[in-house]
Amino acid sequence: TVTNGLLSGDYVVSVEDTDMFHVAVSDYFEDKETGDFSGSYLINMIIPDDPDAAEELQTLENFALRVDAAASGSDDSSELNVTLLIAGEELGTIRLAGAASGEMELTALPEESLDPDNEEDMQIYMQSVNTENLLDNFRKAGVPDEVIQEVTEMLFGQEDSTEADTENGADAAQADGGIEAEEETEAMSAVG
Repeated sequence: TVTNGLLSGDYVVSVEDTDMFHVAVSDYFEDKETGDFSGSYLINMIIPDDPDAAEELQTLENFALRVDAAASGSDDSSELNVTLLIAGEELGTIRLAGAASGEMELTALPEESLDPDNEEDMQIYMQSVNTENLLDNFRKAGVPDEVIQEVTEMLFGQEDSTEADTENGADAAQADGGIEAEEETEAMSAVG
């Protein structure tokens, strides 16, 4: 649908006859003469009808990406905002912006830069991440506990500390109970 020169519509991205993503385009504008364009794209994963596959992908059902893109041909500038949404709530946005500035000399990377292909660099970086703050933001955004658990294990190789503390408390209580029972048995043996 085109209204006032802006295109909006719903599209489906398919791979080998399987619908993968639903893309809702809104307010898309393009001027081929000036090179200007802008638009917003809301991308959702399509959960298949197959119950087995759907169960594995169900945790992704509430996730969506919103991509807002704009470019100006007059000053060769562009901007791209990618926002992660969970159940319609914004979790975070990555903003990329650029403009033509003539020739540029490439410089060496600063010493504090990270190489995402270097496992040691990434481990050091992940140790610096405030996991409690990240998990609190997930909870505030309404992310299901199962998803938080999976993300925590995937990113940090550990359980959600809240759940781990609860489980450890229960394990400690069981261990204490076991020690007390063992002491009682030893005391009864000594008496008998």
